[in-house]
This record gives sequence, C-alpha cells and structure tokens, in this order.
Amino acid sequence: MPGYKGQCMCGAVKFEVPCEPFAMLVCHCIDCRAWSASPVNGATAYKRDQLTIKKGEDLIKRYTSSEGHNRCWCSVCGGHVFSDHPAYDLVDVYASVLEGLAFKPDTDDIREAPSLYLIEKLLESGAKICAYDPEAMGNVKAVLGDSIDYAGDEYSVLKNCDALLICTEWGIFRNPNFEKIKESLKELVIFDGRNLFEIDEMNNKGFYYSSIGRKLIE
Repeated sequence: MPGYKGQCMCGAVKFEVPCEPFAMLVCHCIDCRAWSASPVNGATAYKRDQLTIKKGEDLIKRYTSSEGHNRCWCSVCGGHVFSDHPAYDLVDVYASVLEGLAFKPDTDDIREAPSLYLIEKLLESGAKICAYDPEAMGNVKAVLGDSIDYAGDEYSVLKNCDALLICTEWGIFRNPNFEKIKESLKELVIFDGRNLFEIDEMNNKGFYYSSIGRKLIE
C-alpha cells in the first residue's frame, strides 16, 4: 500500500497519510469553490488517525464553516490542506496537496502522464533517452516505440547517462541507493519532478539537485 506526503504551498505545514484513501470526491458547491478558488474541489477521505502532521502543527489554523466541519489552512501562506470532521472520525485531505495522488502512482496508467510530454520535448531537442517504470513499460512502448531506449531496473537505466529525470512516485524510487546512482551516472545531476527527496537530505549528497518550487542544490 503506498503512502503519500502532502504540504501547504510554502512547505511550512507537512503531513503524511499511510495508504490510499477509502473514498475520493469532487464538490462544486459554492462554499468549496470559494474556499479552493477553483471550479471544483477534489478531496480524499481518511480516518483521522491516519493523518500524521510531520511539521508545522502549530501553524495550522481552523475555520468552522458549519457544525462539525473545520477547514484547515497554513497561517504562513494561506494554503488550504484538509478539512477535519471529528464527529464522523474522518478528515478529507485536498487531493491537490498530496504528491502523486492525481496521476495514480503504482499503476500502469499513463494517460495524461507528464513524462510523455517531457520525453517528446527532449527528443525534439536532440536528447537520447533511456526510461524505466516498474509497471508501465508496455504502455510506454506502445506509445513511443523505439524512439527511446528501455531498461530493466531503476539502476541500469542510469548507466552512462548525463542526468536522472524523475517523473513518477513509485515507492521503490523514494529510498534509492545513492551510491549506486553515483556509480552509474556520468554527471551527478538529478531533476526531481515529484519532490521525492528532502532538501536537507540532498544538500549533503554531492548532487546537482533541482526539484519543483524548492531550493536548488548545486
């Protein structure tokens, strides 16, 4: 069972859930639209004890929009993160703040996968690409054919490559052997499109590490 990490817009509040939600929903009522500033609001339902606040619990503010319905947000950036429903012993975490949930990690579903767009643009620029995914290789081959190379595991894909580009959140990618990565890559360069690794951890690994919306490690 995969778990997910989430955070507010600025990263001052961070939390985790241990598994897939037991329900997902989309709401377009006027309250949800106003709160999320979007046409719809996507939510994922968990038991309250499945949500673990890892950072910034004291920064979370609450607004009781109706009895037993507490919308929670970060007091630093204003980013909404979840709604707490004590009376029903559940919390609904906004789908947009859970890393990886929207694109169905740990499945072979590649519909609308950003990796396909990135591969297309890299090929247009003359790059040579070798790819690996634990489940979706067959689907990727059906779309891309022999325009790219394919590897059999997460380390052989790196052999003699100039950089590692991470486009999916598979569990096996979250805790890699960084020494094996160093042995395989020609240049110690990682572009992390899913923010799999903590900045503090990567700061001392010796990589050029570029992630989304966070400090660049050089």
